[in-house]
Amino acid sequence: MQFGFVREILEANLIPYENLRYLENEGVAAIDWEALKSSGRRAVVFKSHDVRVVELLPPDADVRPVFIKIDLRDTFLSAREKWNWQKEMIPDMILDYQRSIEYFESLDTGLFQTYETAYRDKAAAISELARFLGMSLSQSQLNKIAGQELKLSRGKRLIYQMIKKMVFIRRAIPIPKTRLEKATGRKLFRSTMTKMIEPDSQLHPDHMSKRKGAPGGWVCGLTDGEKEVFNSHGL
Repeated sequence: MQFGFVREILEANLIPYENLRYLENEGVAAIDWEALKSSGRRAVVFKSHDVRVVELLPPDADVRPVFIKIDLRDTFLSAREKWNWQKEMIPDMILDYQRSIEYFESLDTGLFQTYETAYRDKAAAISELARFLGMSLSQSQLNKIAGQELKLSRGKRLIYQMIKKMVFIRRAIPIPKTRLEKATGRKLFRSTMTKMIEPDSQLHPDHMSKRKGAPGGWVCGLTDGEKEVFNSHGL
């Protein structure tokens, strides 16, 4: 959500930028920053799941990192549905998250935003991002950005629904999967999901559910056992 907000703020301020979408560390290291500079782009926007990616950016770059805090119970629910995560993975997930926050705090240059708060008050979150970027928005620009609804194209929604049905049907067939089927199926699924990501918003097809991005799905979605693991870690 905030990825789209940043893009909209730049566009409202007529700032030419390069949308690099989602990048792993290897992707960041491979970027030709000099070529981007010579292209006339005044800003580069990308998202990553690794906070240490800032170490790979040019030393003279004016970096404005934004860390999105989110309820890990919702994150786990999403990962369980997408990647079949098990509750045994929860402790490591929490530890990685805590370490990421500690590292980001040590940078002393970034902005923390909470997904749940931003979802409830998009205008306030957008205003905070604009100030952090050193830019301004008129009230009409702010209202326009805050009022936009994130949507996937109809074609991508239909394809995703079809894939989900195929997965459901395969799970119902009482025949064990071979190693080849598991490996091939996982690779194909991830490749298809990556291609279906909306480039402008970085919205995943599996982010669109009956809740339409609303936080709190874990309340009814997690099992009692999963909730107990989170409770034992103070969540």
